[in-house]
Amino acid sequence: MLSHVNHLPFALQRPSCCNVAASRQVHRLVVPQATVPGRHAVEYGSNGIAAAALAAILLSSGPAAAAGPLAVFEGPARIVDGDTLYIGTEKVRLYAVDAPEKTQACTNSRGESYMCGQVALQALKERVGTRPVHCEVKSKDQYGRNVAACSIMDGRLSEDMGSWLVANGHAVAYKQFGKDYIVMEEKAHAMKKGVWQGEFTEPALWRKQQRAASLNSSLSSTGSLPGPLQTSLASPAVAPNSSSSSQAAAPLTYAAAAAKALQQQQPAVAAAPPLGAVGVGSQLQCGGPLIKGNINSKGQKIYHTTASGSYARVEIDEKAGERYFCTEAEAQAAGWRAALK
Repeated sequence: MLSHVNHLPFALQRPSCCNVAASRQVHRLVVPQATVPGRHAVEYGSNGIAAAALAAILLSSGPAAAAGPLAVFEGPARIVDGDTLYIGTEKVRLYAVDAPEKTQACTNSRGESYMCGQVALQALKERVGTRPVHCEVKSKDQYGRNVAACSIMDGRLSEDMGSWLVANGHAVAYKQFGKDYIVMEEKAHAMKKGVWQGEFTEPALWRKQQRAASLNSSLSSTGSLPGPLQTSLASPAVAPNSSSSSQAAAPLTYAAAAAKALQQQQPAVAAAPPLGAVGVGSQLQCGGPLIKGNINSKGQKIYHTTASGSYARVEIDEKAGERYFCTEAEAQAAGWRAALK
C-alpha cells in the first residue's frame, strides 16, 4: 500500500519524512482539508486522529475517494494575471474563477475608467506575498495549463485563492465550469466590491470581443485572417477549466462567420489549413516566422522578432490579449513596439 502513496489524492501537512522534491516543486502528502471555498485547513491535534482519517480514506471505495487531483504543486508562486500563476515551471489557471484581463478596463463608482485587470493582478500579488501556494490540479485546458484549486498557505492555515478573489470583486465566478463561488459573487455584487462598484464587461465576453476586433482589423487592413487566428478558428473550441471528457466541443459559429466574412472580401484567398495543421497555416500565411506580440507585467505591448534575444522564451497567451503578427508594420499599427534587444 505504501508503494502507491504518491498517487493518493491527499497529503499529510509538513511531515519531514514524506516530502518529495521534483523539479523545484514540493509534492506533499496532506490530510484532506475542508473543501468549502475560503475555509481554513483543519488542524489535527494528534497523530492518532490524522492516522484515523488517513485509514478511513484508504478504506473508502466510493467514487469520491477514487477521484483526486491529477497533480499537486506547492511552493513560491509567480502571479502573471488575476487568475494565472506559475509554481516553478508549471503554469496554473485557477479553477472556476475568471478575472479581468491585464489590458481590460472597467468603470468605477464615479464613472471613471480604470485598469481593473491590473488591479486584480496587483491585489493577488500582494495577498500572496512570499507565502507558498498549494495547488491541486483538476484538469488541463486547451492551452495545456493546469486548471487547479489553489490555496495560500500560512503555517497550518490556508486561504482559497478563488474565494478571496471573488469575495473581493477581483474576479467573477466562472459558472459554466464550477459553481463553487456563485454565492460569494452574489455577496460581492451586493456589497459593490471591486469590479461590482461600477460597470464592467464579463472577462469571457471581453476576450471574445477582442478576438472579433482583431479579426475585423485584420480583414480591413489586409483582407486576410492572421495565421494563428486561422488555426485557432479551425480547431474545436474547448473552454478553460473544462476537460475533454466532460465538455463537448463548442460549435464553430465564430469560425464560420469569420470564414464567410473573409470569403466575401477576398474570394481569391486560399482556404485555411486542415484541422491539426497547427502552426503550418501561420507560416504559410505570413511567409516566414511569426512576430510575437507580448504584453508585459506593466501592460506594455512589445513585439519580438527572431532577432530578439528573448524570442524563443516568449510565450503568447491570446486569452490575455497577446497576439501574433506577420510584419513589424502590422505590429506597430496595432500599438505594439519593438523589443529593446
